[in-house]
Amino acid sequence: MNTKFLSIALTGAILLSGCSSKDVHIAKGKGENMNSREMSVNQGDGYTKAGMINSTNTKLLQAAAEETSKSGYQYFSFTSPAVVANANINTTDAFLLKCASKSVGASVGLTVLTLGMGGGLMMDDCDMFGGATGIGKASSSASFTLHKEKPTIAALDANLVLSDLKSKQLYKENTGGVEYSEVK
Repeated sequence: MNTKFLSIALTGAILLSGCSSKDVHIAKGKGENMNSREMSVNQGDGYTKAGMINSTNTKLLQAAAEETSKSGYQYFSFTSPAVVANANINTTDAFLLKCASKSVGASVGLTVLTLGMGGGLMMDDCDMFGGATGIGKASSSASFTLHKEKPTIAALDANLVLSDLKSKQLYKENTGGVEYSEVK
């Protein structure tokens, strides 16, 4: 829990500092880990806390699929957070059901810690979404590995994910751009 909180706090601090105006932040692995990615996406659309989590986690799924395809790979598998990595998610529907299906009035599985200045710290039951609300933008974060061929572990087909999101009218053009760095 402390590691999760520190990770969320660090992501929130970076995003709140205004160091970048990009919507998607991707850290690429290097050397033998060149097919690894760490990603953070800025808060998505939503007028409710549940809607914000749904759209932000969906935005992360889309960005992971786009990065996989753009990098010349076909599949990707989540390596963190552990809740997602261990959930055997291998379809768009499975991801959406687990990580982006909060009903507008739902608070089950959603933790909101009240902070000063009218904001709160929200975390979802996939451990992807976290950040301050009311005082700045929140984000979703995850790590994933890219695969040329379908691995024996649960993985998502990037092109199928993008097609599914478009057919469900959940695909959004990324107008904020992507910022790249290297995993340190």
